[in-house]
Amino acid sequence: LGDCPSAPRRPVRTYTLFGNQVFLSDGDAVLSNTGWRTWAGSWLLAKHLEAQLPSKGNGGSGDGQPLRILDLSCGTGLAGVALAKAGYEVVLCDMDVNVRTR
Repeated sequence: LGDCPSAPRRPVRTYTLFGNQVFLSDGDAVLSNTGWRTWAGSWLLAKHLEAQLPSKGNGGSGDGQPLRILDLSCGTGLAGVALAKAGYEVVLCDMDVNVRTR
């Protein structure tokens, strides 16, 4: 929402993954147990992938093409955003009831 005056100001957390900084802010969701939240499991998954995958997205496919990753039920998308910034081809999705788009 950028500099929109009606946008609520939320704390921003900074994560460093694959040598890149990722800035995320939790938001409000219709359901209290899902949605715009950065889960501890997302951080653990991102750190595991950072240790297991090459730092550049094209290293694991063998043909020089970027690896493609689907991040289901991504919440704030920490793991997927970190992978995208590292050069992986990533699609992130969550239930539309959880993540507001407007």
